[in-house]
Amino acid sequence: MAETLAAALFLLRSKPVAVSAHAGDWLIGIAGTFGVFMFVPAGYGLLPPAKLLLLLGCLLQIAGLLSLNRSFALVAAQREIKTGGMYRLVRHPLYASYMLGFVGYVLSNTSMRNLAVAVVVTLLLLARIVREERLLQQDPAYRAYMRRVPYRLIPLIF
Repeated sequence: MAETLAAALFLLRSKPVAVSAHAGDWLIGIAGTFGVFMFVPAGYGLLPPAKLLLLLGCLLQIAGLLSLNRSFALVAAQREIKTGGMYRLVRHPLYASYMLGFVGYVLSNTSMRNLAVAVVVTLLLLARIVREERLLQQDPAYRAYMRRVPYRLIPLIF
């Protein structure tokens, strides 16, 4: 359901005010989005009940998508600045939900490959945050939002 919602919002997304033309932003955006396809089921799980973290990540992803609505994109772009819903807590709730899901997946499908995929995609998402915020900070409204919501991924921590 979460991925169907993401696809629908992507297709129905609003027109951007600005989109990054930097090739690195495009590469990071696409690799960070589709890198998760490199995960593979494993016959072993260090902590099989961690599948619940995957479920929680999925539920938070849906909440984040509903909060973001038609401002969803794969590459750094400025659309309407969202400050409600999940965006009241952190500036990048979708990325936080993905990372929580990665932890759940790796703990319940433990392999070096899955761990490597999780690390690489997490690093791509962190780079994405930096690049997106570089573009969005050009808008005074986003700078004000950053002051109101100082945490990027985890309330009171980061």
